[in-house]
Amino acid sequence: MCSIKEARTGAPTPERATKESFESLLSENEYNTFDCPVSIAEFLRPGTDNGIHLGELMLLTGADGRTVRKAIEAERRRGVPILSDNRNGYFLPTCEEEKERFVQSMRQRAREINLTAAAVERGGRKEAY
Repeated sequence: MCSIKEARTGAPTPERATKESFESLLSENEYNTFDCPVSIAEFLRPGTDNGIHLGELMLLTGADGRTVRKAIEAERRRGVPILSDNRNGYFLPTCEEEKERFVQSMRQRAREINLTAAAVERGGRKEAY
């Protein structure tokens, strides 16, 4: 089983984070670039039980859900291991097991999306619209 770690000293955990602290680092134009100077990962804690839901991240950052999700995706693609699940929200890994579960879940979602896309591609005729 994974061990739970505390957040880094000085990290803007939900208790220390405010909408103003996030907004002060972002101009209106930077919201639209999805290249946030503040890392969403800085708001997260290690472990599934310490997850933060999208709504909470929206309140903490002052950004809308789409912007927060885009920022998370950008960080993930830069190699930041931001994990998530439907029950607990977003969190950082405490061990490889959590990362492996997340990767497996993402790959399963990708397979399901591909199956659905293929079914739509094969089926339906113009007359059905």
